[in-house]
Amino acid sequence: DPLHITTAYKLTGGIESTVANDSFSMPAVDGKTVTIKPGKVFVACDKAFKQFTSEAAWEGMGLEGQIVVGEVSMKSALTMISPFIWDGNVSMALKNTQIDDNKGHLDLTNLKIDYVLKYDKAQNTLSAKAEYGVDSLTVGQEKISKIFARVGINGVDAKNYEEFMKAYTSTVSAMMGDIAAAKDDPEKMKQVLDKKM
Repeated sequence: DPLHITTAYKLTGGIESTVANDSFSMPAVDGKTVTIKPGKVFVACDKAFKQFTSEAAWEGMGLEGQIVVGEVSMKSALTMISPFIWDGNVSMALKNTQIDDNKGHLDLTNLKIDYVLKYDKAQNTLSAKAEYGVDSLTVGQEKISKIFARVGINGVDAKNYEEFMKAYTSTVSAMMGDIAAAKDDPEKMKQVLDKKM
């Protein structure tokens, strides 16, 4: 069994869990082999289930002669204000990805993603920032270097945002239920989608 799960319940009331996998291989299409490299995910929370930290490291995977996914890492420290409102940061990184198939060649090097979420209790507002960076991206013969983008919002009213998210979640949940119920009836499915759109 390549999967190992360990959970610890601390005397202070918190919970820590570690999920790790050993390296393993399995057959894929066309007689090729998929190799999954070792990885580990650590998650911890306090006894109130409000403070969450996590850290992950994975050495990647490969599909023989076609796909190579390099090292992946992730780290986060988040405080739950409500199910829809969080404060903290999340960062992710992918060292490299290469794809070679009959459609061409793709090479992505050093993808980095950072999210920062801030909740201002005094003003009851939210702010968020997302940054995306790539050292280089090659598609076929075309190469782009040093790609960077930043997106941010400031001072969003937290109460209105939460009400919107509750309504949105309720609507999507109802729509998915209707779609699941109509999955074997194309005409009914069309009616459901037309109505929801």
